Amino acid sequence: ERLRYNARCAEAIESNNNLLRPTIMSLIIDGMDQNHCKVPYLGGQSTFKSPLTQHITGVKEHGVGLTLFRNFNNMTKGADLTIYCVLKKLESFKSRHGYYPEKLLLQVDGGSENANQYLLTLLELLVVKRCCRDVYYTRLPAGHTHEDIDAAFAVIWSCFCTDPCETLQNYKNRIEDDFRMTSLHAIIEDVLVIPNYQVLLGPCITKGFARMHKEINTQHQCC
Repeated sequence: ERLRYNARCAEAIESNNNLLRPTIMSLIIDGMDQNHCKVPYLGGQSTFKSPLTQHITGVKEHGVGLTLFRNFNNMTKGADLTIYCVLKKLESFKSRHGYYPEKLLLQVDGGSENANQYLLTLLELLVVKRCCRDVYYTRLPAGHTHEDIDAAFAVIWSCFCTDPCETLQNYKNRIEDDFRMTSLHAIIEDVLVIPNYQVLLGPCITKGFARMHKEINTQHQCC
């Protein structure tokens, strides 16, 4: 799977290097450890009794950069948030090129926010509506992780492992400044409200579709 993952990444990067008409978009989505997302953060030697908890969903677009979607206690992570992140990245591709990618490569882990019937239904809808011609959804087996997105999270952890951070704006600025010293461009986008995609997509789902992520029925790749 790692060899195939690297091949998909290379395919997307090569497409992005085609300045005339890039046609492939490759995304990897993962959530960051919440222990590293608390503000105020007082470094490794002390803690704040009642910190504000952030949740950060990292979406890396291979060959382009990293978007960190940040939300707070006003919403929980789940299918709706993952769908929101995917659609925002598709709109970002369209704003840069004037069209949607012909092929979407989506890599996720086995968390319930990623492996669910609503995200798969949304991906099928993208093909039905001809936003994308091909969509490849790949889920890692349990216990596995993507090294490149974890490396990006390690950069964030190193920003604050010894130095305190007192405000949300300071947290954002520090991360974006540190990534400027790497080869990976990164931005933080605050998410304050999202649509209820499950209400929209629920009536379109056939019985038994949810079993695709249960026990022996688990599908690790859908096209």
